[in-house]
Amino acid sequence: MDFNRLKTFIIVAQTGNMTRAAEQLFRTQSAITQQMKLLQEELGLVLFERRKARIFLTAHGKTLYEFAKPRIRELEDLPAKLRNEKEAMEGFVRIEACSITGPLLFPFLVSGFQKNYPNIRFQMKLVEPTRLEEHLLRGDSDFFLSLRGPESPMISHSQLERCTCIPVRGATFEMPSSLGPADPRRMMPWISLEKTTLGWDSWLRFFSEEDSTSHSVLRPAATVSDVATLHQLVSAGLGIGMAFLPLAEKELSSGRLVPLFQQRKPLPISIYLAFRQTRNLNLAHDLFLEHLCKG
Repeated sequence: MDFNRLKTFIIVAQTGNMTRAAEQLFRTQSAITQQMKLLQEELGLVLFERRKARIFLTAHGKTLYEFAKPRIRELEDLPAKLRNEKEAMEGFVRIEACSITGPLLFPFLVSGFQKNYPNIRFQMKLVEPTRLEEHLLRGDSDFFLSLRGPESPMISHSQLERCTCIPVRGATFEMPSSLGPADPRRMMPWISLEKTTLGWDSWLRFFSEEDSTSHSVLRPAATVSDVATLHQLVSAGLGIGMAFLPLAEKELSSGRLVPLFQQRKPLPISIYLAFRQTRNLNLAHDLFLEHLCKG
């Protein structure tokens, strides 16, 4: 049964007049009359009878009115009720990550979700990459973010494609004019992230088909433990390094960081969201996972 026709029927029954019903619904009288004709044809029943200038309900009309009136009100109130329930939903989600994946993704994973579920709280911790699976299996966390897929068959994962990186220098750092993406011997000094393979080796493997230059091992001049420090050192002109997007967007737009290769596409970074295969009874956990899958 068409919801709008049924709602119109309720108004007509209450006013007892097609003209007043049309005024209340901000429609023409002919449109209201046509809607009521279609409703009666759909049901195969006579719902109204005319007595002079007024319209009265038949026995079938009264039965439909008594049945539909409270349900129409419930349906109209349902969106507000659902929004209130959504905003009132409470819970707790624990996410662990290493010093690279955490700063890259924590803000972007959570911000959109908390707009819909403001009362669901998050605990986010940076831990050693080797401890991520252990903590998840032990129940110390609900999710973890990693640069590689989990090894345990008891852990499921989903790949998040939200990050890329590009080689950059500070605005005051001078580079040779003839520079190729597969020429690491001329790229010094280099600032790297510790305990990760993300860097020039990943960049060179990414462009190995385009550039046949042999990939000699490049040792960094300095290593740091987090992405923010790497960006700061490169911006200060102390070396070159990989800028991780979208964390470096402000530095790039302001000119504090300058791409080394303007015509090269960014290096994609595979980051995995892992969670236990066994069912989690935490509703906040399920809502967050559903949000990420939709995103």
